[in-house]
Amino acid sequence: MTTFACPKCQAKPTEQSVQVTGISSHGVDIHIECHVCHTHSQLNAEINTIASQMLQSENGKKFLEEFMKNGGTL
Repeated sequence: MTTFACPKCQAKPTEQSVQVTGISSHGVDIHIECHVCHTHSQLNAEINTIASQMLQSENGKKFLEEFMKNGGTL
């Protein structure tokens, strides 16, 4: 998230403005609401092969379930 900037005002996101909305073995969906101008952005990040294999394991699936149950925040 260090390189993302709001497309409207170029503000950097705060931890509170970032929310994971979906996660799978292929990637992560992230919603960001700019804390300055309130523009909404949706990011889709692909996960590399090693992380993908880890997330498909039984422990990885449990981690994802708990992560999403807890609101998916970073």
